[in-house]
Amino acid sequence: MATVVNSVVERHQGLGGGDDTTSRSTTRVFLVELTTLGTDLVTTILADEDIPQPNDQHPDDSGIRVRNRSVDLVNDDDHLHWEVTVEYSNRAQGGGGGSDPDPWDLPAEVSFGSAQYTRVLDKCYRMDTTVAAVVSALDDTGVPDIKVLNSAGYAFDPPATQEEENMTVTVKRNEEDTDFDPDDLSLFRNSINKTAITIGGVDFDPAQGRMRSIVASPAYSKDGDLYWQVTYTIEKKTDTHIRQILDAGFYHYDADINTTLRIMDSGDGDGGKPQPVTEPKPLDGVGGIGDPDSPIYLAHQTYLAKEWSTLDLPEDQDGVS
Repeated sequence: MATVVNSVVERHQGLGGGDDTTSRSTTRVFLVELTTLGTDLVTTILADEDIPQPNDQHPDDSGIRVRNRSVDLVNDDDHLHWEVTVEYSNRAQGGGGGSDPDPWDLPAEVSFGSAQYTRVLDKCYRMDTTVAAVVSALDDTGVPDIKVLNSAGYAFDPPATQEEENMTVTVKRNEEDTDFDPDDLSLFRNSINKTAITIGGVDFDPAQGRMRSIVASPAYSKDGDLYWQVTYTIEKKTDTHIRQILDAGFYHYDADINTTLRIMDSGDGDGGKPQPVTEPKPLDGVGGIGDPDSPIYLAHQTYLAKEWSTLDLPEDQDGVS
């Protein structure tokens, strides 16, 4: 048998309220008369259109909302008269002090991780014929400036590789629908920072950070307002995200005749006649033949630079700008 509500009347008896420096609250009481008593008693009473629903605003105070409702029996004889107590407050659902903030007003969450990858080794800190020799004089202050070559002076085939990782900073925050721009997902993803910036307490020099990903998913506040849960993942390199590529090739530029020519070997092979080289040779940074002992690395910007300050990402680890 289903419960049927006959009438709902608000009572003045039982009204109350209060406030302090951080919150205010009030109570409304409703008398409910049933026509039929069923097993779905509480659900039916609380769902009635004349009973305030969770998070409804108070009719005389829009700053407080329904936080709790209870149903109690009034008449033990017929079980058809019940009382609903509705408590309003500006506290968060389930208690706690202060106002219940909108999701987009909460501070961002900042976390740290790493991005792993494998790269081809072209330079190292130390090189010797035995592990013991290298360990005996480990370099702890220099830079990797020794070319990784075999004992004959050629690159390894296949090339030597190394596992490495960069630090990542992840910012997760809620953004109000009116502030969220879907274009940011494409405009800023894979971009590098154009100017110096601090994010989550981490300082990024220009081009030192790369926006690895921006992920957004829709959500709704307790009031039914659309907002977005957005996660930014930023990779920080020790140097920069400007790629340095060895200047080398099979051709060189001859400035005297304004022509590009095939690089030839020394002619020390069979017949003594110079032959086209069969592997790339170092260049000098302007197209000429370079010095193998002083290789030139050309700098390439391969990611679009963007002004990240427009994203208003938090500056400190507490998620606050």
